Amino acid sequence: MDKQWITISEAVALTRKAEMTIRRFVSRHKTDIKSVIKNNGKYYINTEELQKTYHFIKTEQKSNSKTEIKHKKEAMQIAYNSEIIKNKNEYLQVKDRQIELLINKKSILPLYITIGFIILILAFSCLIFSLFTGYKKELLNNQKNKITDLKEQHAKLESSYQKIITLQDKQIIDLSNSLNTKDKKNESWW
Repeated sequence: MDKQWITISEAVALTRKAEMTIRRFVSRHKTDIKSVIKNNGKYYINTEELQKTYHFIKTEQKSNSKTEIKHKKEAMQIAYNSEIIKNKNEYLQVKDRQIELLINKKSILPLYITIGFIILILAFSCLIFSLFTGYKKELLNNQKNKITDLKEQHAKLESSYQKIITLQDKQIIDLSNSLNTKDKKNESWW
């Protein structure tokens, strides 16, 4: 094949286009014999037809293009790095503002500690008061129970004494009656 016909890889090198782009060109023009031919399973592209669609880069342009690509890559890397640095600077500024707010903010921790201590004292006082009140009620109930028990015992004793007194009264009355009857008998005897 002469220079008029080139392979896909040569077309990529001459046009600086992606291989997929050249393969799309081949698939669009494979029915056109003037543009693309297939020989031993390889496609060959007519340089004149290819140049109508894509312009070729000359060797000088290739070297310029390589340095240009290198410069573009460096420029893109610099832009990317500067964007990262800008984002980090913004993040640092936000953090600096937060630190300033924390430094300038009056500390309310002592206030929270004082309030907590007061609440703790009040809770402890309420607990002691409720325990004391409960103990006092228990003592009062115990005393009431003792008084009730004593009243019951007193009532039993009083009832017992009443029975004893009633019995003794009956005995006295009986004795008195018996003495009276004896006296009357003795009187009548006399």
